This record gives sequence, structure tokens and C-alpha cells, in this order.
Amino acid sequence: MLSLLNKSGGDKSAPRVIPWRPDFRDAASLPDTKTVRTHFFVNLIAASVTGALAIYVVQRELGVAAARGSLADVEARIAAAAPLSQKAQATYKVFQAEEAKFN
Repeated sequence: MLSLLNKSGGDKSAPRVIPWRPDFRDAASLPDTKTVRTHFFVNLIAASVTGALAIYVVQRELGVAAARGSLADVEARIAAAAPLSQKAQATYKVFQAEEAKFN
């Protein structure tokens, strides 16, 4: 482009060579040539944020479901061990009574 500028000291913005055909295009009536619009990127970012939030919520819900399952297992083990625990407590009370007699 620099070679098209007039080298003489006059008007620097005037081209040295006249275009070989005039440009009669009406720029306002031409179709949009921008391939990817800004709306595409906005929608892509919004979809990404929504997807990430959905994945986060699903992971949290799966963690809660797993914790509830393990809680039910632990409560079942406690209920199964309750009679043995009560028996051990009764035996300890007897031991404390015998220890008090011994001391």
C-alpha cells in the first residue's frame, strides 16, 4: 500500500494510480460475511456455564446418594451389634460391682 501513495510533497492520501474500475457496490445491501457472530460466542459461553453447573449438581447429588447408602449400611451394622453391646455393658456393670467389693 505504501507504493500507491504519492511520493511528491502534496496530498499523501491520494493514490498514485487510479483504480481500473469504479466500485458501485451498495455496502448496506450486501449480505453479512462475518462467519461467526458474537451471539454464537455468547450462547456458547452460556451453554458451557450451564453444562458445568449441571455436572456439578449431578456430582453433588451422586455424592449425597452414596453417603445415604453408606449411612444406611452403618446404621444396619450398629443395629446388628446392639445386642452384643448391651451384653458387654451389663458385663461391665457386673465387673464394676465386683471391683468395688474387691477394693
